[in-house]
Amino acid sequence: MDATDIPESIRTERLLLRAWRDADALLLLPILESNGERLARWIPPHVALPAPVPELQARLSAFADDFHAERACRYGIFAQDESELYGEIDLFFRSETGRVHLPMADRVEIGYWLRDDVTGRGYATEAARAMLSLARRLPGMRRVEIRCDSRNAPSMAVAERLGFHRAAESVGSFDVTWTLSLTS
Repeated sequence: MDATDIPESIRTERLLLRAWRDADALLLLPILESNGERLARWIPPHVALPAPVPELQARLSAFADDFHAERACRYGIFAQDESELYGEIDLFFRSETGRVHLPMADRVEIGYWLRDDVTGRGYATEAARAMLSLARRLPGMRRVEIRCDSRNAPSMAVAERLGFHRAAESVGSFDVTWTLSLTS
């Protein structure tokens, strides 16, 4: 797979993972209003906290710019028919020094969050499995990482279910890094 072939949407058995569009702000705002405080414990506040629709549109537009510039791939997690937004799944391109553009990366980080009322249905695992499949097709990737807070048991369970191994403690703002090798 050439880096420019990263799909803007991916269908799984139950979900549509789609690159953010500024129009998604209308679906995102009520989720952040009702889940922002919980999400801010696990993801950066500038992503988790609600904002006026124009500000959310600008945020999502910036995510789309990052996607096309190969800095990060952020996807909304939607119902198959796009009638509901469940959360977000991300691929962040990394090197030993941190986040980088895709051509400089030798690993990817998968990040995810779900709105509270849809947790426990396997959506995060299903979406992360799709990102893992995509990561395997990206050129030059040696491993995949999931970084999370050790108090976030559901997030850690996703990593375990997908076969990741607990590899490091106290990395950045997250205290656990899980890894999965893409080389045998």
